[in-house]
Amino acid sequence: MGLGETGTTMRLGNFILVNMEVILSAWEDFARRYWVGPIPGTTALRNDAEVMLRAVVGDMAAFQTVPEQKSKSEGEYVLADSEMNRAALGHALARVNDGFDVGRMVAEFRALRASVSRIWWESVPIPHKEQIEDMGRFNEALDQLVAASVAGFTERVDRSRRVFLGILGHDLRQPLYSIRMFTELLAKPGRVMPDAVPLVSNMGKCCDSMAAMLTDLLDFTSSQLGSAIPVRPSACSIEDVCRQVVDEIQAAEPERLFILECTGELEGAWDHARLRQIISNLLANAAQHGLDGSPITTKLQGDKNEVTLAVHNLGDPIPRESLGILFDPMVRLAAQEKDRPPGSMGLGLYICRQIAVAHQGEIHVESSSDVGTTF
Repeated sequence: MGLGETGTTMRLGNFILVNMEVILSAWEDFARRYWVGPIPGTTALRNDAEVMLRAVVGDMAAFQTVPEQKSKSEGEYVLADSEMNRAALGHALARVNDGFDVGRMVAEFRALRASVSRIWWESVPIPHKEQIEDMGRFNEALDQLVAASVAGFTERVDRSRRVFLGILGHDLRQPLYSIRMFTELLAKPGRVMPDAVPLVSNMGKCCDSMAAMLTDLLDFTSSQLGSAIPVRPSACSIEDVCRQVVDEIQAAEPERLFILECTGELEGAWDHARLRQIISNLLANAAQHGLDGSPITTKLQGDKNEVTLAVHNLGDPIPRESLGILFDPMVRLAAQEKDRPPGSMGLGLYICRQIAVAHQGEIHVESSSDVGTTF
């Protein structure tokens, strides 16, 4: 495969345009080696390679200030709505559909860089200062292509994953509801043999656990797709809601003492169901990780502008390095993983934060060996 016009004074941008077919053929050969499934034609293999290369040449020819060059070299330069950015995004989305993983897509650019560098230096054995600078501009532009492509690739993959989880969670609700109704029917007196009653009761608890997991999953996917967790505020007393939840968890765990202390104005407009959800999550979390036999204290303090809810437990402190990621989705502390209760996806604290934000609030944690942990 021969090269086109060369010359010891030719600039790299012109060299790429003159030898475009040679470069694209090398790109095509690389894509063919890593293709998943039946090998398509040249158009699919090359995808947006020529458009991206021409955009790179245009970027190399454009005037660049010293601050812009420094920003690019440090990876801080943000592409605007440019031809290069659009081409990189289009290529990334095509490679997602083609079945590439992000590593293979990045390898395409690595191969492109190596190919251009090789044939360029072969044609310019003793480069001039401007030609060396051209290679720097080429690498800067290619790095921008890689960054834009990776961002587009990962965003599409993540979005597809979240949509899939949302559809899965939604579609599982109906069969689970049918199973729960059948379980309630079996639980009626005389429906099953006496020795099967505990089994039916356990089936009902499993259904409730799965329903809670699906609720968490749907809340998570909703927030990750750009929608806030929905809330329907109405007039209610946060004290009444909190007292109901405390009484319920006290009945479920009679060996532990749950204390509720309330002061100030506690009437307001909140989503009753979401309040129950956040209080239940925090109390269950405190019961799970608190010191055995120690009390769990919930304090409500309100005024005309806001209410503060604080849930406190004694026990081992949360490691300092974990405090910053505690409210991130799917994050569980390694020391707590073995004690994770059935029916938990590790989304509880993340959803607590989303509920607080949806009520124009916030949530944080303080934890030390001296005073315990307070959310």
